[in-house]
Amino acid sequence: IRMDAFRFTDKDKRTLLWEAHLKARRSVLNEHAPDLFRIKPRDFTIPSLNHSTNEEAFDQMEILGFPLQSPFEIAYGVDREVVLAKDLTKFQNQIVWVKGYLIHAKRTTTSGGERMFFGTFLDEEDEWLDTVHFPQIAMRFPFRGVGVYYVRGKVLMEYDCVNIEVEYLEKLNVIEDPRYTEIDEEKQKDVVTNNRHKNFFSRANKDLSVR
Repeated sequence: IRMDAFRFTDKDKRTLLWEAHLKARRSVLNEHAPDLFRIKPRDFTIPSLNHSTNEEAFDQMEILGFPLQSPFEIAYGVDREVVLAKDLTKFQNQIVWVKGYLIHAKRTTTSGGERMFFGTFLDEEDEWLDTVHFPQIAMRFPFRGVGVYYVRGKVLMEYDCVNIEVEYLEKLNVIEDPRYTEIDEEKQKDVVTNNRHKNFFSRANKDLSVR
């Protein structure tokens, strides 16, 4: 129900959750047990319940580990002018900012035994971003789990393969979980490092450089 799999019923999931709760809590009458009075079961009318797409996203992260909507919609940080993946070829050998949702960080070692990483991101148009994190940068700016990151680095091209040699990495904050707060639209932009009730990326929110 929380994944809105029963939306074909034309009922919102909040109403369905309450109906399921009331049905599950309803006691079963024993027809053969003697009683003094026959009590008619009460039928409850559930009022219209509102919910936002951001609430949907947090439900999805709690169940699936990731949101079905764009993760960029719930990430928040300093506004920066970024380059999209499709335009990186125009900035060869230049320093640019990009913004991407981390898909995977592959750890490897150099010939000297130092740890480095290759990052794979999706930008806001669902195009792939590939990054290279050499040992010194990997140590100074470690990955901090699944989420949206700002990346600054040099655009490199080799055999039609575009990579960004990273020199700075910053993870964006996530808006406060709207399911547990009663705030107006302006305050919805307030951010927290960890949600008040649960950090949904906690399973992957470890420093990958120390593994």
